[in-house]
Amino acid sequence: FAEQSPDDFHLLVKTLIGVAEVLHLAGRSAEAAASAERALELEERKGNLAGAARVSALLDEIRAEAG
Repeated sequence: FAEQSPDDFHLLVKTLIGVAEVLHLAGRSAEAAASAERALELEERKGNLAGAARVSALLDEIRAEAG
């Protein structure tokens, strides 16, 4: 994590979010939530509050539709 460039970090987070969205649409809620949780963790560790809020909203949506 510490050795990643900002571009690498951003790409990783975007990829995790994309994977979460695709899994969610495929009805694979547990896996979608896991991917979104990882993206949220990274955003929070980076201190990106706006990004964390967006991922948190996605995670809430995944959980609401799963449960």
